Amino acid sequence: MTTKMTVSPTDIDNLYCLFARQADETPEKVAVVDSEGESTYQALRVQSESVHAALVARGVSEGSVVAILMERSADLLAVTLGVLRAGCAFVSLDPNDPPARLTGMISRCKAAVMFTDAPLSLVQFVTAEIPDLVPIVPAELRVTDADAVPQVARGIDGLAYLLFTSGTTGEPKAVMVSQSNVVHLLFSAERLLNITSSDRYLAVSTVAFDASIIEFFLPLMVGASLLLRDGNLLLSPNKLCYDIRENGVTIMQTSPSVWAMILKKADDFPRLRIAITHGEAAPRDLADKLVNLADYAFNMYGPTETTVWAIGCHLAVESGGSTAAAFAPIGQPMTHVRAFVVDDFGRVLDAETEGELWLGGDGVSMGYWDDAAQTEAKFQQLDTGRMYKTGDLVRQSNDGRLHFLGRIDDQIQLSGVRVEPLEIEAVVRDHPEVDRAVVTWFEDAKQKRQILVAVAPYVGTSPTEDDILEFLATRLPRRMMPSCILVLSELPLTANGKISKAGLRLSAVQRQSRAAASVRTVSAKEYRSHTEREVAECWQHVLGTSVTSRDQQFFLMGGDSLSAVYMISEIELIYGIELQVNSVFENPTIRTFARHIDTVRFNANALNGQGMVVPIGQPDPKVTPLFFCNVDLCVARKGVWTAGVPLYAVMYWSMGEGLARAASIEKLAALMLAQIRAVQSKGPYRLGGYSFGGLLVFEMARQLRSAGEEVAYLFLLDPTPPGAPLAGASLRQQAVDRVEKIARGPANAGWAAWLRMLVPVPYGTTKWLRDKTKIMAPLYELVDWRVRNPNKFKWLPIPLHIWPAYAHFARPLIASYKPEPYHGRALLVDCADGHGGTSAYNALLQGDVERLHLDTEHTMLFREPDLGRWMSWLAQRNQKNP
Repeated sequence: MTTKMTVSPTDIDNLYCLFARQADETPEKVAVVDSEGESTYQALRVQSESVHAALVARGVSEGSVVAILMERSADLLAVTLGVLRAGCAFVSLDPNDPPARLTGMISRCKAAVMFTDAPLSLVQFVTAEIPDLVPIVPAELRVTDADAVPQVARGIDGLAYLLFTSGTTGEPKAVMVSQSNVVHLLFSAERLLNITSSDRYLAVSTVAFDASIIEFFLPLMVGASLLLRDGNLLLSPNKLCYDIRENGVTIMQTSPSVWAMILKKADDFPRLRIAITHGEAAPRDLADKLVNLADYAFNMYGPTETTVWAIGCHLAVESGGSTAAAFAPIGQPMTHVRAFVVDDFGRVLDAETEGELWLGGDGVSMGYWDDAAQTEAKFQQLDTGRMYKTGDLVRQSNDGRLHFLGRIDDQIQLSGVRVEPLEIEAVVRDHPEVDRAVVTWFEDAKQKRQILVAVAPYVGTSPTEDDILEFLATRLPRRMMPSCILVLSELPLTANGKISKAGLRLSAVQRQSRAAASVRTVSAKEYRSHTEREVAECWQHVLGTSVTSRDQQFFLMGGDSLSAVYMISEIELIYGIELQVNSVFENPTIRTFARHIDTVRFNANALNGQGMVVPIGQPDPKVTPLFFCNVDLCVARKGVWTAGVPLYAVMYWSMGEGLARAASIEKLAALMLAQIRAVQSKGPYRLGGYSFGGLLVFEMARQLRSAGEEVAYLFLLDPTPPGAPLAGASLRQQAVDRVEKIARGPANAGWAAWLRMLVPVPYGTTKWLRDKTKIMAPLYELVDWRVRNPNKFKWLPIPLHIWPAYAHFARPLIASYKPEPYHGRALLVDCADGHGGTSAYNALLQGDVERLHLDTEHTMLFREPDLGRWMSWLAQRNQKNP
């Protein structure tokens, strides 16, 4: 089916009605796929009706502004549709923005109600600042009786949404977009892209950007569906590729900078039907790659003030003549837009002449909320209609296509985000030690514009660059953080007494040149951990500059939001972990960022003396959790765990107890089970285990059933079978070789003798091991602590990845374990080079048992795509066994 819109904009009573028409035609079709699963058109409509009813019940009238502060989910779409259904306007806010900024925006738009699923601490902060604001949690709304559902509010000319952009007055300004603006955009975009009901649109744009309007509404208007994902998915190109393939994505849009990063990092990007780039100038070579990547490729242009997109170009591979320009054209006006290239006096210019771009037509917004002066300055009423003065310098070629040439003012465009220097400047001036400040741009070594902040402090004060950067991080969104801060006794002036921005730009460039030429770099011995050294090398590679201190700030080394994406992608590849992009904003120095990485990798508090059972993510008391023994902590990163139930990690090794001191598998399982039952006192229980953890949860499940408790299911991920040999000899030999190599130096003789005492433990002499357990256990625990907590004693000659402590303690327990059969529901997954668990567990697992196979390696089970596959199987069982 390839349904297309058969009505026209003039037939529509309300933006919501476009969705409702499609919901009437295809109620059971999937509208949205999010991390929780699929939602149909009918499910979205029912939720939107509950939202509408909740607004009416609270006395919210048509035309009111409603704030939405929510994570990305189908609930977010339902709330947005419900607000429109009620004839209200929404303002969508990014929960990752600084709380003070969020509060200021909600206060400015005079919202009386806020739909939110944000953390309680953030909601309390906002409502403390705005006492009259009423927060509503969408999940707590009841389904409204059909007879009590209010009628859809009519009015195509009413306000649809407010979207805050960077402002010239020192505060973000809110653009007012009407329902008519959006409806005309959708019809025009549907014609240009030829989107159909068979498409699936990847939605990753933050709700704080107008690109989300296209991603959210266009698919729902034509009967297509959207895959709703967090923007951090773009940080993991290979995971992105897997998600696109698994979910049948046909359309994707993002900025040229992000496209370039993804195509560079992805091993094999899947072919799309439609690839879209927008937000900044698209290099010609990138445009050619998109043409080869998709059946149709488009370069789109449009300010927020003209409703997302105004101009578009259907890309094709071009060469020679005027088409050999460095950047692809932005194209021609969409069907609902008029475009003019004008001079300083507003006179239309001939083709091939540079001038400012003015836009008119049905996409021109209503202006700025509560700001008549700014509206009058940027919007012009002419005989031909209302026009928006973009401030963009363009040229129209003889073939009618427009080419973007840059800005005519001081505005900065960073990775598709418009930044007004004056807004940052107003925040800088709030610093208690700053007397005067100016914000502008400068070009880095790659000829890319970056944000420059220059300050003159009050007499008697001496704020550092780091002080100012930390101050700004609590008040500005990460996209507006500066790359260079100059603390000067006096700001340079021009001959006529104005601040010399050109002089400041020169100073910034000179500083970067001096830093690049600096011969002083941090020596290997100065790093306090291996992680610090890895981070420093990664930052140098990404930023192309030298590291001169462990306390250097990423952004003051020339980093920005996009380079943070590149850097985090590199770190994730090195350590096999998942990081949030804001982690570098919260930990901006090499020292603090390395410490953050180690915390993510090892979860030190949980693994060292703080108990064996640790929640991963937010527990849900309404849902039975899965207790997973030996789960890889990569799943602790947001968005990785998708099995559909809350997760608790169960550790079998911890300081003072656990594996090193266990007398048997039975007693170790009982010890861990006691801590599980402290979290969940009664069944049914969900248990899972990987490798040796699988053997342990098998015994836990058996003990629970013997005690009369219900086990909903037992999940065994390539478990170690009883009596299985451990591949420890090779690890032992590697460790011995490492010791012998270290021992060649006389200075290391003492360390080597001590280490030899620990390493060459014969695996057959278990009696010797047991006799020395009281001595050995504390030493191995010390080694384990050292591995999980890198510190300044990093030269301690312990091989971090091959230390055979596990084998020493696990082998005798496994060999002496005499298991009894387990009767119950179980899912057993084994792999190509694993433990051979399927055959070993055939006699032990009795009852409803599923056996599945993955053609992969045992050590790859927590890497994509294998991780996603077995989690999908697990999610299906969770749905059957709620």
